[in-house]
Amino acid sequence: MNIIIKKSLKFTLYYIFVKNKIFSSYLSFYDYLSRLLKGFMYKIIVIILAIFVISCNKDSAIELNNSADNQVIISKKTDEDFTIKTKKIALHSKAKKVVEEWQEYQSVAEFIPKFYKTSTKEALINANLFYELTTYLKDSIRVDLFKTPSVKIRLNVLNNEALRLFDMDSIPSITNKEVIHETKNIINAFNALNIKINNEVNKNLITKDLVGFNHLFEKEEDSLNIKPININTKKLKATKRRKLLGRKRIKPLKFSKPLK
Repeated sequence: MNIIIKKSLKFTLYYIFVKNKIFSSYLSFYDYLSRLLKGFMYKIIVIILAIFVISCNKDSAIELNNSADNQVIISKKTDEDFTIKTKKIALHSKAKKVVEEWQEYQSVAEFIPKFYKTSTKEALINANLFYELTTYLKDSIRVDLFKTPSVKIRLNVLNNEALRLFDMDSIPSITNKEVIHETKNIINAFNALNIKINNEVNKNLITKDLVGFNHLFEKEEDSLNIKPININTKKLKATKRRKLLGRKRIKPLKFSKPLK
C-alpha cells in the first residue's frame, strides 16, 4: 500500500514540476522528491495510513459485535417455555420400599420433574446430565426382582430417549417442536418403567401369597375311607342273594269284603 501511494505521489509531482519546467530534469526532481518524502511528507503519509488501518479495524470490530448481538437476540427468540401435561405414574408404597436402596433409580426419579415445566433451552442444557444418570441406571440393576428382560427393555428405551435429546443440542437446525416432543417421550418412557416396576412387585407378592396355600392342594387320604371290594366277598354276597330269592314269598291276605 505504501509503495502504491509513493508511486502515485511521485507521478503527480513529476507531472506538475517537470512538465511545467520547474525542474530541469527528472533526476533533479527525483532528488527533491526523495528528500521531501524522507522529511515531513513521509510522516504525513504514515499518519494517514495509520488512521486508515485503525478505522478499518474499528469497522470490523463493530461488525463482529453486531453479529454477536444478533445471535443473542435470535437465541432468545428461539427459546420457548412449555409444560408437559402427561399424567405422572408413581410407584405404589410397596414398590417404593423395594427401590429405596436403588440409588441410581432415585437420582433419575428426582431429576424427571425438571422436564415437566421448563424451556427448550433448559431442556437441552439438562440433557447431558440426564443421559449420564440413565446410563448409570441401565448398567446397575441392584434389585434381583428387576433383572428381567421386560425391565431391561424399558431401561434401554429411557436411555435411548435421553441420548436423542442430548444429541439435539448439537444440531443447529433443530426446532422447538422437536425438543418438546422428545422431552415428552422421556417422561412417557419413565412412566412405562414405573408401571413395569409396580407390576413386577405385585406379581412377586401374589406368588408369595400363593405359596402359603400350597398345603390345600396336597394329596390327603379320603375321609370316607372307601376300600375296594374283595372278589371273594363279592361272590359271597351273590350266593346269599340267590338264597334269599329262592325262598317262598309270603302271599298277601285277600279280603272278600272291604273293611269298614
